[in-house]
Amino acid sequence: ASDTMAVNVNVVDCHLGIPVAAGQRCNDITIYPNPNDGLFTFDLYSNTTEDAHIVITNMFGQKIREITNRVWPPTYIPIIGEEQLEYMLELFYSPDELKKQMEVMAHNFILCDNDGFHVGFASYSEIEPGIYKLHKLYVMPETQGMGAGKIMVQHILTAIKSAGGNLLRLNVNRHNINAIAFYNKFGFRHFRDEDIDIGNGFFMNDYVLEIDA
Repeated sequence: ASDTMAVNVNVVDCHLGIPVAAGQRCNDITIYPNPNDGLFTFDLYSNTTEDAHIVITNMFGQKIREITNRVWPPTYIPIIGEEQLEYMLELFYSPDELKKQMEVMAHNFILCDNDGFHVGFASYSEIEPGIYKLHKLYVMPETQGMGAGKIMVQHILTAIKSAGGNLLRLNVNRHNINAIAFYNKFGFRHFRDEDIDIGNGFFMNDYVLEIDA
């Protein structure tokens, strides 16, 4: 159907073996065997099963926003304040913007699943030949430190290496010490500093980090 299109999204089975807050179950998203109007097509990836082709409703975007709304306030309000946080959520996570990222900008999304619960997500894309950018990586507060972030980053590195890529870059707020520690431990190195004007008088004051694929 005309409203249906292929989108690069993986569901990664994390197997963390820990309980997650109710309401994040995979069965909140309807899965169909064939495309239908208003649905997106995704690829299913699991550590224990073969890749499968599935179709998921637009609730995927809602799941991304639900996780973001759990992660962002405790992480970013102490750093950038509530006003800038609300502005950035609308700028980067509105339904139309997420749809644009998937359909137009060709971002590859990963939804991290643990025994039927969504515990995090990530997105990445190629920004120039051989160089990819990790646009998003977020894990639910109650599962942080349990390995979900590491699993998603490793999956992305494997995917871009298979695609012929050789470098993964990301932006991280210069005051987000927990995220910086995570990336440093993983092996990312400092590339440069960036101060990005995102409008409305707000800036993103970031480090750009990178790692070889």
